Amino acid sequence: MASDPAGRVEELEKRLAVLEAERSILSTLYAYAHTIDYGLKEAWLDLFTEDAQYRVEQFGEVLPFIGVAQPPEGLKGREVLSQYIASHTHAPMLWHKHFLVESVIELEGDGMASVESYFVRLDEDDKGAYVMAYGRYLDKMVKCPDGKWRFQARCCQIESRYPVRG
Repeated sequence: MASDPAGRVEELEKRLAVLEAERSILSTLYAYAHTIDYGLKEAWLDLFTEDAQYRVEQFGEVLPFIGVAQPPEGLKGREVLSQYIASHTHAPMLWHKHFLVESVIELEGDGMASVESYFVRLDEDDKGAYVMAYGRYLDKMVKCPDGKWRFQARCCQIESRYPVRG
């Protein structure tokens, strides 16, 4: 740490900026689960840049249908994402919860970041609650002119299959 007061203040400002960026990124990550689980379409869409890419894979293969047809490169742009969120289940017609843990945030400078997180989705049927899926999210995020961090690209890598419940 710098010994002169001005240098110490500058170092503290840099450290504070990193903490604020990480906290803002986490807020976006957390809002994803809350908005998708309760069908808050506009708030969910606002988590993405206008040209965002969203892709869902299972065991390394892009799923061809995720409520809407998904091309090999994934869904691109808010218009297509709007169709996706409109097709996604949500409360109160179907209760489920997306959980996000163990986020590793790498700030890349110039308002860009890469994030890796684990996720679990809990669902319920007439036999009770169960783990529908788990895996990880791989995200590219950008700090937008309004100061909010948004997804520029999100890849949902499903590493489990939902159980056959008989």
